[in-house]
Amino acid sequence: MTGEEILLLTPNPTRDRVNVNLHFDKETSARVNLLDMIGRPVTSQTVNLRSGTLVFELAHLPKGVYLVQVVSSDQILATKRLIKE
Repeated sequence: MTGEEILLLTPNPTRDRVNVNLHFDKETSARVNLLDMIGRPVTSQTVNLRSGTLVFELAHLPKGVYLVQVVSSDQILATKRLIKE
């Protein structure tokens, strides 16, 4: 699967929260990281699923561009840019 198929962010751009929709070929243990543009971790969640949705609350974060990254077994599976208004 490609990063486009694994990870979908809605809404994007967003103001207060983002839905992180995940879809894998099989049940997968993964970490979903929210990073600032320098690559510093802002928050993360660990999942063990085939498909599902996580919600990241963003109201407390400053406006800007962030990265949402899906990592499994120390391999980056997908990275997408998120715009916080």
